[in-house]
Amino acid sequence: MQDALTSSDIERIFRQYAASIRGSLGAIKRSGSEISMGSLSMNLSKGTWIRHSSGKKGNIFGFVAEGACVSKRQSLEIVADIAGIRQDTETYEYKTFVAPRLKREEDAAEKEARVAKEWMPAYDQIQNAESFDPNKHLKGMMRHNTLEAVYSYKDAKNKRLGHVVRFVSKEDGKKQTLPVTYCYNAAKDEKAWRLKGFTDKGDKPIFGIEKAAVSSKPILIVEGEKAAIAAAKILPGYNVVSWMGGSNAADKVNWSQLKGREAIIWPDNDEAGFKAAEVIKNKLNKANDHIGFVSVVNPTTLKFNGSVHKDLLPEKWDLADQLPSGMTTSNVKEAIESVRAAHLDIKQIQNVIQNTHSSDASQRLLERNIWQEVFKGKIVNEEKITALSAHEHRAATFFSSEESGNYVKYLEATGKGGVSHDYLKYNSLMYQDMLTSLAMHDERLSENIEGLSNCNSTKSQAQDTNSNNTSDIETIEHRAKLIVDTQNLYEKKALEYGGIAGTHAAYRDYLELMVKNFGESHGKVTLYKNIVRDVSILHSAQLGMNINELADSHHKEIAHTIYNNVHSYKALNGRGQSEHNIDNHDKIKIAEDCYAKLCGSNAWSERALNSVKVAGEAISSVNLSRQENCGYAS
Repeated sequence: MQDALTSSDIERIFRQYAASIRGSLGAIKRSGSEISMGSLSMNLSKGTWIRHSSGKKGNIFGFVAEGACVSKRQSLEIVADIAGIRQDTETYEYKTFVAPRLKREEDAAEKEARVAKEWMPAYDQIQNAESFDPNKHLKGMMRHNTLEAVYSYKDAKNKRLGHVVRFVSKEDGKKQTLPVTYCYNAAKDEKAWRLKGFTDKGDKPIFGIEKAAVSSKPILIVEGEKAAIAAAKILPGYNVVSWMGGSNAADKVNWSQLKGREAIIWPDNDEAGFKAAEVIKNKLNKANDHIGFVSVVNPTTLKFNGSVHKDLLPEKWDLADQLPSGMTTSNVKEAIESVRAAHLDIKQIQNVIQNTHSSDASQRLLERNIWQEVFKGKIVNEEKITALSAHEHRAATFFSSEESGNYVKYLEATGKGGVSHDYLKYNSLMYQDMLTSLAMHDERLSENIEGLSNCNSTKSQAQDTNSNNTSDIETIEHRAKLIVDTQNLYEKKALEYGGIAGTHAAYRDYLELMVKNFGESHGKVTLYKNIVRDVSILHSAQLGMNINELADSHHKEIAHTIYNNVHSYKALNGRGQSEHNIDNHDKIKIAEDCYAKLCGSNAWSERALNSVKVAGEAISSVNLSRQENCGYAS
């Protein structure tokens, strides 16, 4: 239906409901494809809107629902009427745009009514429920399957949540792992243990949290209940925990329950396991507001008996599996001990910096990547960091080359395109760094850069074999498409992060100060939001993390630095009556200054070293507390 709306339709909707959403009238301003009233703005091409003062946003239908105080269904009908799509069931427009949307609304209502008749978890009654007995409560499953295991889940206060049962089919040997919890059926007014998913206050529960909560032992996190039980038997010095749902559910767990506890993660030996470990590490670091408490075992590179053992474990191996020949339980303990706080070893980090040299990677890139690994709480791997930096250097060389710059100038001169930024020019270090980082962490773009580098390296050989200019033309087209695709990715990210200055508390506090000092529509206010957006895009791409996963202290540092630079900047003569009136020259200068302070190698070095210092002090404090409370339950 939205495709049927013109920009005039969207503008009409904005003018009709904007004041209602704001709660007061205000001057309406239109600039290009954007229309605004105060902090409320809407894209006239897409119908998307955001209220920067609160961070609330949505599509055209949500705008109408909010402004007219109507249901989603009613908002659809209002928009359909404005778009000229009448409720004539014979029209193509109604069948194509309106009917499917209304059907979804009706289905949702039916689902809500159906849920009322279903079995729902009864967490408030489970403590008084009869004990779970698979033979009694899962008779149907027991007839066709063999029960392999039952794993009981409790919360941190030792209250029952439910169980996970593992079945093996009697017919084909297929395994199933299913959740079971105590439920209530309102329609039948009955209670029973049923096959039903359960949560810990809305999150996937942690297996073994009830024991970890009353112990001072370090935490060992593994994937799967079976691995947790096996690990607990051979590693009594640790509280071993897992979580429900496997690797894909690692981000659905409230890991902040382990805040302030030293934790070591031993992932399954596969890509899914490594990704899950990274998710857990990031969430724990965010909860702690610094690195240090979390270490990760690399199953492909284990250190014990004074040596590094590569690829000793089979793929998908976990601690429930049999140890490979030549590896003992003592070696497992030693492998864990070798990584505990190893990412805080400054000498090892400095050795990597001194030992890594590559003709393909500049020292600046190399050192920045090393310090970013330290900042993320990772052990720096020489081989990987050198390869990463070399690849990034090739990408940076591509975007900064004279050929790429000339192509962008050609696009601008012919009116076919240009730089996808509000004020930064193509040769800006900040803009090129954003393009480089985005391309580096996009699989398709990264492969294209590698392919183009290979193409260029063989160009002279092709010419020596009497080739015509076809390969040159293909290379130019390849280069052009790569630049355009990367700039399109930047535009996408700019939309994604465009409202972060108004939605994240750390940035919003300074934004409100900017608005108070200069007024909502002032150039400095817009510049603050744009630089917050761009630094967020750059940090997110370089770290390979969603910006919201970073610690609050990181966001506060960014917000404080950008605010000070924008607020204190005084324009040169000729900027109008006020020294705070800025033009593009000033914007570039301010943005580049923020970039140098927040995104360079020195900035990351200082940030990482400070994180290591804070982490070291925090761990020492926890260890001292443990020694003083040696009588605490273990």
